[in-house]
Amino acid sequence: MNKKDLRELKVRAEEGKTKAMFEYGMETDAPDEKKKYLKKGADEGYIPATYHYGTLLVAAIVAVEILAIFQPGYYLPK
Repeated sequence: MNKKDLRELKVRAEEGKTKAMFEYGMETDAPDEKKKYLKKGADEGYIPATYHYGTLLVAAIVAVEILAIFQPGYYLPK
């Protein structure tokens, strides 16, 4: 997807189009934007966005647990 299409998709997502929120979240390379728009789509009840946002959260949790196992002195946040 080229930059122009991505900008147009972001505009539609900002207008509140649920499917556009999901598509922009999947297409963007910016991790914060990806998480933000997948969460918005999930909050609106769009099932694919809910699934992909959930996998992002699980991946983050697993990464923290791996750090806790393999790095002595690393503590999980409370």
